[in-house]
Amino acid sequence: MKRRFRITILIRITAVFLLLGVVVLTANMILYNGFSNNLRANKEVEEIYTPSIETINHMITMIKDSKMLIQNWVFVDKSTTSPDKERLIKLHEETYPQLKKDIIYLVEKWQTEESNLYFDITSSIDSLFIKHEEIMDKLDEFEDYNDLFVIVPIQMQVSGQGDIITHTERVLLNLNKLSYLQNDYIRKYNSELEITFLKYQKYMLWIPIIIIILLLITAITIFNSLIKPINKIKDILNLMGSGVLPEVKEESRADEIGEMSIALNQLVEGLKTTSGFALKIGEGEFQTAYQPLSDEDVLGNSLLLMRQNLINANNEAELRKIENLQRSWSSQGIAEFGELLRNNSENLEELASSVIFKLVRYLDACIGGLFILNNENEEDKHLYLAAFYAYDRHKFIQKRIEIGENLVGQCFQENETVYLTDVPEDYVHIVSGLGDDNPKSILIVPLKVNEQTFGVVEIASFKNIEPYQVEFVEKIGETIASSISSVKINLKTSKLLAESHEKSERLAKQEEAVRKNISEMEATIKKLDEDFKNEKDKSVKLEKDQIANINRYEQRLKENDLELKKYSYNLNNLFLAVNNSFGYYEFDAISQYTNVNGTFLKMTELAKIDIIGKKHQQFAAKELLNTGIYDKIWESMKNGKHFASLNKYIFNGQTKVFYETFTPIKDNENNLAKVIVISIDESLQKKQQAY
Repeated sequence: MKRRFRITILIRITAVFLLLGVVVLTANMILYNGFSNNLRANKEVEEIYTPSIETINHMITMIKDSKMLIQNWVFVDKSTTSPDKERLIKLHEETYPQLKKDIIYLVEKWQTEESNLYFDITSSIDSLFIKHEEIMDKLDEFEDYNDLFVIVPIQMQVSGQGDIITHTERVLLNLNKLSYLQNDYIRKYNSELEITFLKYQKYMLWIPIIIIILLLITAITIFNSLIKPINKIKDILNLMGSGVLPEVKEESRADEIGEMSIALNQLVEGLKTTSGFALKIGEGEFQTAYQPLSDEDVLGNSLLLMRQNLINANNEAELRKIENLQRSWSSQGIAEFGELLRNNSENLEELASSVIFKLVRYLDACIGGLFILNNENEEDKHLYLAAFYAYDRHKFIQKRIEIGENLVGQCFQENETVYLTDVPEDYVHIVSGLGDDNPKSILIVPLKVNEQTFGVVEIASFKNIEPYQVEFVEKIGETIASSISSVKINLKTSKLLAESHEKSERLAKQEEAVRKNISEMEATIKKLDEDFKNEKDKSVKLEKDQIANINRYEQRLKENDLELKKYSYNLNNLFLAVNNSFGYYEFDAISQYTNVNGTFLKMTELAKIDIIGKKHQQFAAKELLNTGIYDKIWESMKNGKHFASLNKYIFNGQTKVFYETFTPIKDNENNLAKVIVISIDESLQKKQQAY
């Protein structure tokens, strides 16, 4: 009977502790499964969505650059080759294909909506770039910009609400939408992670309660099975059933009751320690010391594992938060500087001042200077301080730095970023010229785009400049360099437009003088009409007398008319003979060819399009230019005198010798209007004489 009683207790106690173990293991598996899911989701964010967002942002920047570059192609860069044109070609042929190649393996892992949107975007970008290429083909040569039927429709496409601009804005809108979807997934992931953390925090609070309930069940089982032997520990069990963990006096018995007493004491102490540890974890005190009851302490080891997982999750969340803040800081800075550069595109000094003011403030630095390359004189290239900022105030200083001189000149020459943290005491005063204070770090970044450097920006700070800030300055350095290039081009264009306006005013004055001359001529004609009327009356009287003379001369006039027709016929034949035998061409007062005949084209072996509009001296041989004959020709033309000479030219690499007669033609103001030239091919004449 006693044997059966003991077995029953053993079975019951074993069953209860097995149940307790199942609960602990279940709780551990729930926690472990939750953390595993979080780790998998975090891996998906880091390997798929984070690089996807970066590539999409690159695409957004690329599309914005393409908008600016295609407008420069149409409105600014008329030369066949320019940095912006080469940059646009590189963007079409290299940058865009590389971005698509970088992102294609990620697109397969996106949501269906995001994938479909991406393929719509790339299709739209492809069609946009096809339109770019059509414009680039139509404006391939300098002369294409002078064809109004070509340039006007293209300008309408790339300005205002033109097709190209509308298409570009639509692509940017879809890219921003795709970027928002990607970021929205990360936000949802962070929200789910926070919810999971709160849920597992509740689990950690409930696990000790469940364990206490199971222990209470164990106490009740033992109490009902062994009323008298365990009467001494009844009160203790009752207290434990009430949630109290008192001190337990061990029973000096060698039976199960004694073992239970010892086990109960260990259990109470372990639960106290475990409960305190669990509460500390619940309060977020992850550094609390805790020693499991043994290597097989499932609950203690599970709590330790849970604590480590929570620490790892918390550290990863903090790291991601910092990285997101840095990326957000950089993206916001790039957007703000882009807006700043777009709003300051007329004056180079104002642009430089605004940029250095904004950059020093955005980096929370103390001193900054922007140096721009002065290459107006190829033999005296140097850097000059275009803008300077320090200690919340502007201060402009004329500063010239030779290329290769001190760190600024070396940075420009080597085209590499310079970052110093061990700054000499006298660096700022002696070398940089940015003040007398001694900063903690110096950052010098070249302003370069397409491997061409336009200047250098120097920043000094009383604290270390972080790597992400250095990378940010290098990125916007390209944008600043592009803006400097555009402003220089705009200034040059404005200067040319002013010169053109001045010429137009001079022509207007000349036109006014012509109109005045016409008015005077009309008055003179009116007076002549009046004189003619008076003379007409007199002529009536003489008319009769003249009739006889007219009849007499009429016969003679018929005879002269026959002679005149013969003379005209011979003159036309002579002109045809001259035109077929001699070269004939004309050039204006600035020596540009304006007209040539077929014989001259045969003599030069050129087409008419190869000559018209070209300078006369462009084909002259060095002997003609260097011997002084060419100067004599122009001196005679300006003086209104004919000039004849034997001249040497080079057409298509072939040397030609012509005997030429130059005849000046002047306008009403006695200014040289054009020059008529009769040209004889000397070599051809020798062949004819030999024949």
